[in-house]
Amino acid sequence: IGADDATLDGFTVTAGKADHPSEALHQAAAGIGNAGSTTVRNCTIRDNVAVLAGGGMGNGTGPAPTVLGSRFVNNTAPNGAGMYSQAGSAATITDCIFENNIAENSGGAISASQSSS
Repeated sequence: IGADDATLDGFTVTAGKADHPSEALHQAAAGIGNAGSTTVRNCTIRDNVAVLAGGGMGNGTGPAPTVLGSRFVNNTAPNGAGMYSQAGSAATITDCIFENNIAENSGGAISASQSSS
């Protein structure tokens, strides 16, 4: 999602794969790839797999997404299985559930790069 003020409300995002063999851009953010100040509300993000980071949701440098009342379940990635935020991202997360997300390195639920907030 690249548009500021976009809203994703009431959706289930499932079975996404970010597994390109050589391009890092296509190895992250398997469920939702966010590059804007997006709102994700009342969504279920489940069973997504990334080979680099952000199995459920990946936030690029600079966006400030708002995530409300959503569930992140059974997502997998080496870093930030539920959600990964690059440096400079400022995600607001309220009333969300992170359950059974599996990361090999860091952040089963959430992983934030340096200077993320």
